[in-house]
Amino acid sequence: MEWINEPPCHAMTLKLSDPTTGKLELIGPAPSARVGGGLVAAMGATFGSVALPFLRLPFPAPFKLIPLTLGLVGGGMGAAGLAFATANASVLFERGKGVRFRWKLATRPQKELFIPVKDIAGIDISRGEHAVKDSSGFTSTRYHYGLHVVTTEGKAVQFESFSLQTQARLRKEQIEAVLRPVEVERKRGNKPARKKTAAKSTGASKKTTARKSPPARKAATARKTTRAEHTR
Repeated sequence: MEWINEPPCHAMTLKLSDPTTGKLELIGPAPSARVGGGLVAAMGATFGSVALPFLRLPFPAPFKLIPLTLGLVGGGMGAAGLAFATANASVLFERGKGVRFRWKLATRPQKELFIPVKDIAGIDISRGEHAVKDSSGFTSTRYHYGLHVVTTEGKAVQFESFSLQTQARLRKEQIEAVLRPVEVERKRGNKPARKKTAAKSTGASKKTTARKSPPARKAATARKTTRAEHTR
């Protein structure tokens, strides 16, 4: 039963969302839900205040059952609305740890439920519908979409409700981004600088033509001239 032994499901407010550090926290009920609880409490108080004077009138006992019933219903509505308007709940998702639910209703002690990340099978969306009657008496169908934490054992814990499917899908993507493990980037090793290979010395020296001295040049020229004359 919600608020007693299970986390409540209602509209919540996003308090923290940080995919970098891996944390997302929701708190509630949302202001709109608290206003609804206040309205219910006001209606209950109105019923009770209207019914109580009739109990003091000198009517036979059977006729007092109607105002007595209205007073009891009004008192119950007022107490439930006031308890809901002053209730507190939170949901904390942490990467590598899991999800932690905390809730407190009226004067009851705070309760807590923790689901480790290894037991989380996924985040799922469900659709519900309820009939709404307007002031003219016409009935229309309204849909609401709830977010669930599904465990590996098949248990679903509902914790937030939306009026539109897109809103539920966006919140699901936020939670999955927070719970998703950070991919370890492969560090590219620095490529070792190529060693400059020193040019190998072959030991062979460049052949340089030794310049001949002037007397040697004259002797060589004379020999060539003599050979040319002999060939003639």
